[in-house]
Amino acid sequence: MSSMFRRFKGTTSGEKAKTAIALESGLVKSGYLTKRAKHSQSNWKKRYFVLNGHSLTYYRDINVVSNAQGDLLLTKDTTVELVDEPGRGPCFDVNTPFAVLRLEAGDGGERAQWMDAIQKVILKLHSATRGYLWRKVKMLTTTWANRFFVLHGDSITCHEDHMHTSKIEVAVKLAVGKVEMEEDEESLVLTFKKDGQEVLVVRAPEKEEYLTWSTAIKCILQATQKENSETENDPRALIEWSGNLDVRSEKRRAANWETGYFVLTPTTLRRFEDAKSKEGGRPAVEVFRISPQCCVFETNLRPHAFELVTSKKVVHLSGPTAQVSFDFMQTIRRLITQSQVTQGPLLDLALERFGRHDKGRLLDR
Repeated sequence: MSSMFRRFKGTTSGEKAKTAIALESGLVKSGYLTKRAKHSQSNWKKRYFVLNGHSLTYYRDINVVSNAQGDLLLTKDTTVELVDEPGRGPCFDVNTPFAVLRLEAGDGGERAQWMDAIQKVILKLHSATRGYLWRKVKMLTTTWANRFFVLHGDSITCHEDHMHTSKIEVAVKLAVGKVEMEEDEESLVLTFKKDGQEVLVVRAPEKEEYLTWSTAIKCILQATQKENSETENDPRALIEWSGNLDVRSEKRRAANWETGYFVLTPTTLRRFEDAKSKEGGRPAVEVFRISPQCCVFETNLRPHAFELVTSKKVVHLSGPTAQVSFDFMQTIRRLITQSQVTQGPLLDLALERFGRHDKGRLLDR
């Protein structure tokens, strides 16, 4: 199991970039397509495309995915059409209210896969919550900036506008017990706080939009709360391992680590601030589902360090001793092997990479 994912993770920068995109951006499909230039009928260039749940983004190649060359926001009105382009291979158009992309695939099968993937994303957009809100910006004086917001499965992101959704100005994780939302219907303002401090304040232009956003966000918070409650009351939640581990800070450099209390069950890994928080019934800071998409392996970031890859994120951890780290890795590898096979970005990419359709056989490698 773990050896397969080690190979999947890859050793080249391109493969690592592809894995990172899958983990962080909700990747649906990625790969190379040839794109026709906007203002030239004869200028075609090969680009690396990434399709996620709300946009189609393209880069010069897979090794420079930190700098997007273009974003195309998909809407419920977007259409995907077959087209004939003289002198070119299998082509198709992606038509949105903002722009049209004409793309060339390597063959007819690849074109069909891309068109199908984009159409499936479009269908899901009928219930998506996205749009412009005013964001409170504190400088010398408080001002309001008009920004484009996207509501994801567990977070809300802020972007400069709808044409640059690959660049995130602000991202807030919507986790119950970690982030609170205060509502002011009279002023049409939603305030997000973490540990009592404001992390994001937005204002809707109209009451209808305010109600749409507040309702959608509350649904996510309630779903998160339900998931945490089910985890706490799950009869299968036999504790397989528990103890303190150091976790690398996401906001700082590798030298900054903080200690957390971790509880590993057959279905989840939960992180608490400390053992007292767990015993006192406080909600977990983070919850990771154990599934075949997960893998764990040693790293050289510091003594006894290892990396846990989940469908949600990559977590860098280290135990107080080599034995503690070894015991944890052995336990979670066993639970990953025993977990139920589910579909996800990492598994999709692994299947694509190895050209296999039998998930069971793949996971046994």
